[in-house]
Amino acid sequence: MSENNTEELLDVKEFVWDGKKCNRLGLPWTFTTYSLNEDSLFVEKGLWVSKEDEIRLFRINDISLKRTFWQKIIGTGDILVDSSDKSLPHLTLKNIKEPREVRNLLSNLVEKARRNSNVIVTDGAGPAIPPRR
Repeated sequence: MSENNTEELLDVKEFVWDGKKCNRLGLPWTFTTYSLNEDSLFVEKGLWVSKEDEIRLFRINDISLKRTFWQKIIGTGDILVDSSDKSLPHLTLKNIKEPREVRNLLSNLVEKARRNSNVIVTDGAGPAIPPRR
């Protein structure tokens, strides 16, 4: 079987971004890796025992950026992600390099994933579509 057929069968998507959690000096000497493709956000943690989590992008409700004074100096920041995912409702991508660019990329991909999945987001005040009478 050719490589292209294998990728089609597995529905493998290329990562559009990946990064490592940086330490307090801004160096990527940690064992946490973040990856993003057009459908999902992945978090892999650990050295001896590793754990990988996935959040489907259409489940993400809110994205925000938090930067301390030190993070501004070294060029990192924390991206806070709130989702409707039951196993990971709150996720913080800690000490990410170029955090504004990553937040904007993630936000754009979330909107695209919502459109592709026909997801309608409401503010919690009521149904997105009025009920039939």
